[in-house]
Amino acid sequence: LLAEEGIQAELSLLNGQLTEKKKLYDADVQAFRDSEKLKILEVGEGTEEAEAIKAAT
Repeated sequence: LLAEEGIQAELSLLNGQLTEKKKLYDADVQAFRDSEKLKILEVGEGTEEAEAIKAAT
């Protein structure tokens, strides 16, 4: 029973670490997408793609 509790505690800890890593990854992905949107807006001012991004944000 004690070993099972230890395993549960370790799983819980690992799950928490994964959740944190996923949050950081998601934030990185969002930052990358935002930077790509900015590039398109700067380079393609007035293009269909730039206008679509402006409309979506």
